[in-house]
Amino acid sequence: MAEKNIELKVPDYLREPLEAAQARLAVFEKELEKRLKDLAREWAPLADRLLKELAGLRARVVGAMGIASRDQLDEMSKDLARLARQLDRAAKPAKPGSARNGAKKATLEA
Repeated sequence: MAEKNIELKVPDYLREPLEAAQARLAVFEKELEKRLKDLAREWAPLADRLLKELAGLRARVVGAMGIASRDQLDEMSKDLARLARQLDRAAKPAKPGSARNGAKKATLEA
């Protein structure tokens, strides 16, 4: 947190308890930061394992229901696009001088 340097006029009889409370607060914040780092370190492997198990469970449910996963749909879409391009190329009439007619042209000239 951003510390602000604000000078407040505090009566002398409150200055000592206030400084002690600020010192305790600083110690508490340091301990809290340390504990949070420890907890994050402890929970990180568990969180990773849970995410992997969840992904595996989701894959099993999708497979059991017979529904295609997002990755499978993407792969099928790519395959369909590739096949459509091949069909488009096969359906186009060959242009004179193209590679398809090149073999015929060579035999006619010979």
